[in-house]
Amino acid sequence: MSGHPISTRIKTCINSKGFPFATVSELLDAGDMALSSLLNVKHIGLKSAKELLAFVQSFLVRSTPSVSIENNRKEIATIISKEFPGMCELSLAEYLDGKADVIASRRLESRFHTMLNLPTERKELLRLCFRGITLEHVGKRYGLSRERVRQIYSKYSGWFDDKSSPHWARQSLNKIMVGNHLPSLEELMAFDRDLPSALTLSLIHI
Repeated sequence: MSGHPISTRIKTCINSKGFPFATVSELLDAGDMALSSLLNVKHIGLKSAKELLAFVQSFLVRSTPSVSIENNRKEIATIISKEFPGMCELSLAEYLDGKADVIASRRLESRFHTMLNLPTERKELLRLCFRGITLEHVGKRYGLSRERVRQIYSKYSGWFDDKSSPHWARQSLNKIMVGNHLPSLEELMAFDRDLPSALTLSLIHI
């Protein structure tokens, strides 16, 4: 953040013992929990914490190029949709909407970059788990224990869509429909094992 004036209050906040964030990305990833995490540090008060968060947002606004931001978002969203089909539709919609504040947008962008930089096998493991393939089956495929697969998936599962949401069911159906042709049960299952039951629930909630 060189070149951007930092107040004594913010410097004191950052240099406080037990400061919870090593990088700006970690602060962004904390999302709504960032403020409470800062307030748990001794000598950081509400005013200091809010000033720090406001400074970070201001810095991001100043350092974000105004050219091609929309195109860059579309490019990232396209890649995420291809690599993690049907898994992040809600967060992608929020990201593409452009109405989220800068910190929220950067948090999502940081998350997407992390996902895209995962090893190929890790991406495949996450896709299989999300589709409802059993932990045992996934573990055998990669030579991992059931518990290790669960640990890996749970690390990222909070980033994926809630499959109990009617919105996820409808979005997923739209992805695999060709024209007015309704997909068969086999096609639904091939996309995601939980999709048939999710569609049934979504119809109940209409």
